[in-house]
Formats: sequence, C-alpha cells, structure tokens
Amino acid sequence: MTAPGYAAEVQRQMQVVAEADQQDDTMVWLDETRAEWWDED
Repeated sequence: MTAPGYAAEVQRQMQVVAEADQQDDTMVWLDETRAEWWDED
C-alpha cells in the first residue's frame, strides 16, 4: 500500500474507533442517568 493510502486508512480507522468510543460514553451516561431515575422512588 502506498504511504498516502496507508495514512488515509489509519485516519479512517481512528475515526471509526473515536465514534465507537463516543457511543460507549453515551451508553454509560444513559445507564448512569437511568440508575439515578430509578433510585428516586
């Protein structure tokens, strides 16, 4: 693979990882928020 092509692929992979990481953070936040709501009873 050419160097520019490799760099672009690495960039794309990092973007995918970053987006997945963001989704994980959102899911964790939702779980914590839901736990707080349930605890209010």
